[in-house]
Formats: sequence, C-alpha cells, structure tokens
Amino acid sequence: MRSVLVATVLLPGMLAPAMLPSFALSPIVPPQDAIEGETPQSLVADGVPAPSIERDAYVALPPQAAIGGRTYEPALFAQYTRASPEGWWRPVAGPVTSVYGPRRLICNGAGCSSPFHEGVDFGDACGTPVRATNAGTVTSVGDAGAFGQRVVVDHGGGVSSSYGHLQTASFEVAEGDVVDGGDTLALVGRTGVVTGCHLDLKFTVDGAYVDPADFLAARGVDAIKR
Repeated sequence: MRSVLVATVLLPGMLAPAMLPSFALSPIVPPQDAIEGETPQSLVADGVPAPSIERDAYVALPPQAAIGGRTYEPALFAQYTRASPEGWWRPVAGPVTSVYGPRRLICNGAGCSSPFHEGVDFGDACGTPVRATNAGTVTSVGDAGAFGQRVVVDHGGGVSSSYGHLQTASFEVAEGDVVDGGDTLALVGRTGVVTGCHLDLKFTVDGAYVDPADFLAARGVDAIKR
C-alpha cells in the first residue's frame, strides 16, 4: 500500500515536464538588435508608424550654469556665449520679461516710464555681464535719467543699440571705444525707473525705434517672451 501511495503522488510530477507544450521550455531568444542581419521592429500606434530614431542624432543639453550659479535655458545660454550664424549676440541669457509696445506706467524717484515700451527687457541677476549685440563704436556712456546708467553703440548703416538700467560704476567701455560683438559693456543693474534687476535693450534704425525681437530674430537671435 505504501509503494502504491508513493507512486501515485510522484509519478504525475515526473511526467508533467514531458507533457507540457513545447514552448514552455523554449530557449532564450536574444534581443532583436542582437540578431545579425535583422533590423529593429517598427511600431504603429493609431495607424501612424513611429519615426525611425537614430541614437547619434540627438544631443543632451542640460541647463548651463552662469554668474552666481544661476541656470538658464540651454538655447538662450548658447546665444549668449557665441554669435549667431549672422554674427549677432544675445546681450544676456535671461528670459524676456517685457516686450516692445504699450504697457503700464512705472514711477519711482528717478521719474516715470513711457506708456509705450520702445525696447525689450531681459530679466537677469544684478551683476550679470551685458554683451554687445554686434561690433560698433560706443557713442554714449553714463546716466540717462529714467533709463538709468546706459551704454549706446553705433553699429553703422544707421543701426544703434542701447543698453539701459546698468549697474552704477560697472562700465567696461568708454565713449569712442570700438567693440566687437560679445564684448562686455557693463553689468546688469537696477538704475533709473525700474522694479528690479534687468536689462533694457533698444534698437534704432535711421533714428527710429524698432522692435528688438523682430530685429534680432532676423539676425538669428531669440528675444521672444515665452
């Protein structure tokens, strides 16, 4: 009886592997991309094939550190550290905080702003170096009242740029100096009619103000408010 009982219990377990379907013990298949001569499978979602992606076609761009450990969007930081293909530079890497056009009045001890903003404001930390947007000759350096401490550069061909609200005593240039694009003019400040640290950039063409965002966009530099 004992032998019959043991056989009854053990025999099914011994026979089970042989009775399982053949795929139950199928060999391990290497990954698709490891099979010589084969190509990776393509996927289709909602009837649309997924695009073919090549590993080497992409480059990771982590945020870049600049003055005081502040981080910036990689694309904007890149435009601050090298010229566009057209040879123009972003004056600071900070984002645009105020655009060209009508805006509310701002008043303080230095006076009041204009109801029409003739430039573009870039928000950035006080003490951040301000770069010349292109080569030219410095035509003005000093206190400009409501515009604060300011530098003006003549780029030739009727084009001038001005950099306002600069930090007091931070000028790196003097009137008559010839500068290259990317040269440091002064440091971001909060002089004149302001509510905080920023750079006010303006452009004139033949003496008339133009929208800096449009002007720079045509020269490969991003000055659009996000």
